[in-house]
Amino acid sequence: MSDSQTEQSTDSAVTPFPTTVSQPVEVMPHNMQAEQNVLGGLLFDNNAYERIEVQLRPEHFYDPLHGQIYEA
Repeated sequence: MSDSQTEQSTDSAVTPFPTTVSQPVEVMPHNMQAEQNVLGGLLFDNNAYERIEVQLRPEHFYDPLHGQIYEA
């Protein structure tokens, strides 16, 4: 194979990365297991709350029930 053929075959297999978002995000990224782990960690070690209370608020949780549990 010549260099030009190799170059051409690899270029056709590459999909360009989109540079703009054409549609708004309908569902925010979320990880239910991570939310459960945070709540479980707080139940296990109450002192952990003092380290995260300033940064984490109930509305940051994707699952509303997790936000209510955190707020309580």
